[in-house]
Amino acid sequence: MKSDDADTKFMALADVSIHAQKYTYLALNEERLGNDKSACDYIIKAMDMIESIPSNHFTQITEQTYERIINKSL
Repeated sequence: MKSDDADTKFMALADVSIHAQKYTYLALNEERLGNDKSACDYIIKAMDMIESIPSNHFTQITEQTYERIINKSL
């Protein structure tokens, strides 16, 4: 999994959910390429970012992607 120096704690809820989207899209790309382990790693990182904020439109994309990727890996 690639590391990003820009991964820091954000104060605004919108910043957190949008930053988590980066990892959601990386997970989607890895899933498309057939790299299920990497997809799981990225989507777990995205979920870790949004776990402490209220659900919104952006977090729902991550939550739905998480359910699909994790269920697929079981």
